[in-house]
Amino acid sequence: MPDYSKFKSSEEQAALFHVAPFNIDAGRTKLIKRVERAAKQVNGEKAGPGAKDFTIGHHNEIQLRLMLNEQRIYLEGSEEHFPINSTKFADLAKAIITDIEAGEFDDQIEDALSGPSIPQVRPATKRTSKGSGKAPPADLAAMKKSVGRYIDVNGLSVEDTRATLLARGADVKLVDTAIADRAAL
Repeated sequence: MPDYSKFKSSEEQAALFHVAPFNIDAGRTKLIKRVERAAKQVNGEKAGPGAKDFTIGHHNEIQLRLMLNEQRIYLEGSEEHFPINSTKFADLAKAIITDIEAGEFDDQIEDALSGPSIPQVRPATKRTSKGSGKAPPADLAAMKKSVGRYIDVNGLSVEDTRATLLARGADVKLVDTAIADRAAL
């Protein structure tokens, strides 16, 4: 019987047989589309489905929170929001796109797209914890309003809304009932 063992791959090579190599160009394109969509949304244009990556504040300032596969993409290596006036947002978007194309965000893109989508609870900020000095709502009607405010006004996901309310000490059953009632609409 002939010996073909010299043609056999190592265990490490065999483990990679079913794993596609990471395509950074596709990842860059995905992030560029998110930035372009955010720019369109800021301008009031129809931008298609998808979550907003920004919040517009009282003085027409924008807090930018780029997300990719539920992972935060940090600007300037910071977790802080990036406030900018909406009149300068188009210029910021162009600058970010240029940096994405130049590979400045490649590590973050690969980290976000290589693993499964893992929801992250955003840290409470002044904007998302509005009214946090008060006790959480104690009745269902008030909790429904609070859930709606976190989702519709502050732009939090259902999971982030739930986590924020529970962190504030709200009753689990009350929060879950309000979220379930909202989902039933």
